[in-house]
Amino acid sequence: MKHFLAVVVVVFSMVGSAYAGLDRTAVSLNGSDTNPCSLQLPCATFAKAISETNPLGELIALDSGGYDGFTVDRGMNITVAPGAVVTIGKEPGTTGWAIKVDAPGKYVAIRGVMVVANGISGIVAHDAARTYIDDVVIEGNGCDNGCGTGIFGRRGALFVHNARIHNVFNGIVHNPLEPSTATITDSIIDGADSTGIRVDNYARATVRNTVVSHTHYAFASGTLEKDGKPSLTLVDCTASDSETGIDIGDGSIVRLERTAVTRNTIGLHNTGGTVITFGNNMVDGNGTDTVGPMTTNVLM
Repeated sequence: MKHFLAVVVVVFSMVGSAYAGLDRTAVSLNGSDTNPCSLQLPCATFAKAISETNPLGELIALDSGGYDGFTVDRGMNITVAPGAVVTIGKEPGTTGWAIKVDAPGKYVAIRGVMVVANGISGIVAHDAARTYIDDVVIEGNGCDNGCGTGIFGRRGALFVHNARIHNVFNGIVHNPLEPSTATITDSIIDGADSTGIRVDNYARATVRNTVVSHTHYAFASGTLEKDGKPSLTLVDCTASDSETGIDIGDGSIVRLERTAVTRNTIGLHNTGGTVITFGNNMVDGNGTDTVGPMTTNVLM
């Protein structure tokens, strides 16, 4: 009996140690990956600190500087200490991104970082129940050194607030292969070689108080796969100084409320989708204001 109890104690000790970590971890340019990643003894890399963070925990970048990119494989919050300017580059050993979220069924939040997206994607929300991206700056160099997307959503709900995205191939793309929502608020995208904000397949996106300029397509609701019918709702947005302000693809739905489309070569271009407006938008000052059918709904 004593032998049995001893075995049980050992087994539970091993299980406990397998999940031992910290609820709050930290990284610092002055840290070391041999440290426990605590606030007092921070690690040097995000990758190491993530591995030491308990699920639902928090990782804090303590001081300004450049850090390697990383993959988030658990539900957690990643944030930056007040006053710190934290720049994230490419994840070592990868070719496609700086930050990747791969935490199926979990909630992940990333706040306050600056991402260098030269020839790579900035933040890829590959798989999570919900990915929250808040107060981020993503800077690229156009396509001079390869092309990348600022924020790419693939699986799960995507929330983007107060993003500043410049000089990338696409600003924000939400392209899920199953029904999924995206909510984008209070953001600015400028200088995208292709599209500022684009939804495809099964995406249902609402964009509010966001400005997109100097792109090929400022906003686009794209391709239809099976019964996906991507939809894009724009409220209090501006599409300006682009080849096309809003592009509506075959089978998609675009709803417009209090949105300005101006100084584009083409304002609204409908190639087979449905455009629903509420009589309170400004589509003016474009080379051609509208191409294709438009439908106006009057709110009762």
